[in-house]
Amino acid sequence: MVDVASVEHVLERVQLVPEKGNRRNRRLCVMSFVALLAGEDHTDAPVTASPFINYFATTINYSMPDEERQRLKLFAPRIVGTNDGLDVERSRITLSWFNDEIVPHLQACVIAGWRPIPLTAELAAHGWGEVRSVQDFAFAFAADARRYVAPPEMHRLATVGATLLIICAQSAPLLSEAQWYWSKAIDLLDRLCDVGPQTPRSIVRPMNVENTVITHGRVGGRGVIYSALSKIVLRAYRKLGKRLRARSVRLETYREKPADNGFRGRTSSGTITRTSLVYINAHLWFHFS
Repeated sequence: MVDVASVEHVLERVQLVPEKGNRRNRRLCVMSFVALLAGEDHTDAPVTASPFINYFATTINYSMPDEERQRLKLFAPRIVGTNDGLDVERSRITLSWFNDEIVPHLQACVIAGWRPIPLTAELAAHGWGEVRSVQDFAFAFAADARRYVAPPEMHRLATVGATLLIICAQSAPLLSEAQWYWSKAIDLLDRLCDVGPQTPRSIVRPMNVENTVITHGRVGGRGVIYSALSKIVLRAYRKLGKRLRARSVRLETYREKPADNGFRGRTSSGTITRTSLVYINAHLWFHFS
């Protein structure tokens, strides 16, 4: 079973950013966070995730305000294991949700006098007829998007739907209106994650969670290897030092002094010093980072 406490601990320490991010400083996008929880290499297109969810979540992650973006962290464990072949169902849910909730709201805004939003080049590239405003594009999209509920075009539905929500939120005349669109994006992601069996699919393994935060601020499986090798090297050098003392091998007089980390280094040539460990640690860091 998933160690809920461990998952919550990781959720608290990871910050979502509008890019793929970096595991070393615990700044990730929602999909690279999913890859981390699933034990995959650092990527924003994890194999464990539904491609449809990936397109939608990545698009909104890169454009959300920071406070809203952090709400996506809760979905990362739920996205693990959603690559289950059910994206056609997810595309149908997206289209139905858009027609039932977004289109009526946009129509009400137009009636209330909300000025037309100029069509962006990003949306115009998708070529949904002769439209000049985002609102008209949304209406045309909703009426014609059924042809995109099946492969290989269904992922276009996820991208265009997310882009429409982003533009509407960023162009909203009121903050409350913008928050409404961001909340709707979160609501759709919640519905997409609910598709499939209710039993655990590909569980977030406790070991993957434990390996995310380790010494020296390193995150992920490679950091675990680095940490383990550093300890092995330190133990080996301590054993070598004991053997040298036992055999009274001294190339010249030396003096011992306590180091700040508790390791007693020596300053003579041919003997072990903390500097040696620093160089070896640096080599391991570059090799496994």
